[in-house]
Amino acid sequence: MEITIYRRHSADCKHKDDRYHPRCGCSLWFQFNWTQPGTTLDGNKLRRGQNKWSAETRIWSEAQTNVKRLKTDLEALLEGKPVRQYATVKTAVNKWLEFRSKNGLTSTKGKLMGEKLVAWCAENDVVLLTAITTQRVMEFRMSLPFRTGDSSSLSVHWQSSGNFSTGLSA
Repeated sequence: MEITIYRRHSADCKHKDDRYHPRCGCSLWFQFNWTQPGTTLDGNKLRRGQNKWSAETRIWSEAQTNVKRLKTDLEALLEGKPVRQYATVKTAVNKWLEFRSKNGLTSTKGKLMGEKLVAWCAENDVVLLTAITTQRVMEFRMSLPFRTGDSSSLSVHWQSSGNFSTGLSA
């Protein structure tokens, strides 16, 4: 299966005539043809014929890494093999809070931050946990209603979020 990476230029981009320009800052997309009946993969609809999906990045090397994973997943789907199931942010937060509860850990701040994260993700169209990038985490942090710089509340609540991310990697 061939997957093409291309740029979707903004109207005022000076490189809009070259959809493959490597140094342009416009968003990257994947384009491929699907020959099977329509289905879904990672929450994205796969339609018979041409499909265009956002690469979720503007960096060419990241898109190349993501296209390899997408190609592997699509080939596995064609062969009837089970494809990795990705968790939604809401599911992951709920599992983390359940884990904390079962282990006798308090979840007051964790629950508050989990709710804020889920709400922020819903507002910013971040559904899957794998879609949370460093850039998006920083955007979430900046959206929190705490003073920056000297806020101990931000520090305490942010540590709770750190416990969530540590629990994911374990």
